[in-house]
Amino acid sequence: MNFRSTGKLFYWTLVQLIIYKIIDSTGNIDARYLFYLSQVILSGNQIESLLRKGKHVLVESYVYRTITYHEGVGSSLTFTPAQFDIPTPDKIFYLRCDDSQRVNRINNRNKRIGFWNELAETYKAQIEDKYVQFMESMVVIDNSTNEPQKTVDKIISHL
Repeated sequence: MNFRSTGKLFYWTLVQLIIYKIIDSTGNIDARYLFYLSQVILSGNQIESLLRKGKHVLVESYVYRTITYHEGVGSSLTFTPAQFDIPTPDKIFYLRCDDSQRVNRINNRNKRIGFWNELAETYKAQIEDKYVQFMESMVVIDNSTNEPQKTVDKIISHL
């Protein structure tokens, strides 16, 4: 999880990465969900600080992805963004891709597909269903073509 503000990129600390590795290795979806939510809350604090300074903030994979992924793959916990004292985005973009293109892109990556990504593949329909609950507040953009500039142009047109 990271966020960008006027050229600065903030990453997890070493301690956060160690905790992440330990939690991920257990395969416990609820523990992982709570860890990711804690990171969203911490990021929210940093975002608030930047916003108070008049900075613009762009966030990738915020609270909505955390909720939809973890609840979609079967967490016994349920949350809504309103439960957290975090800043809400002015705009939310959901990049959608047709399934055959998405699978092709995954297969063309030069990295191993790990346990959590395999789990996402198994439960992709349930994750998508979870995203639907937030769709009215999202700008949905079809990203099926492999033309990044067109996608960027669509995003910019909504700003």
